[in-house]
Amino acid sequence: MSTIYEWDVETIDTNGDIIDHHFQPSLQAAIAFAGSCPEATDIVLVRSNGNDDDGLLDRQWAYLVDGWTLGKDGEFDGGWTIPKRFLAEVSTEAARHGCVSAGTAPPPPPAINPEGFDR
Repeated sequence: MSTIYEWDVETIDTNGDIIDHHFQPSLQAAIAFAGSCPEATDIVLVRSNGNDDDGLLDRQWAYLVDGWTLGKDGEFDGGWTIPKRFLAEVSTEAARHGCVSAGTAPPPPPAINPEGFDR
């Protein structure tokens, strides 16, 4: 079994449907990419688990919401705990954007959810 984590910028149409995925190597890159998109976007950490014999066995998502909160209660939508290194990455980016700590309510970075689509 192997587990892979990837940052994804999802572009969203006016109905709130995902129209494309743009995987990025870091949260900083995802924020920069989202800022360059003319469409509404969501930033999400994707956890994929599988192996060579069976392929993809499980995929879970943790959306960046409410400014700088990743997932809900420190978990992906399927219940797996978000690794601390990604929570630390969010805290670092939050501080870089003028927020004291993750989970507080500064304005989100430009172009993230400009139409108000939350997951």
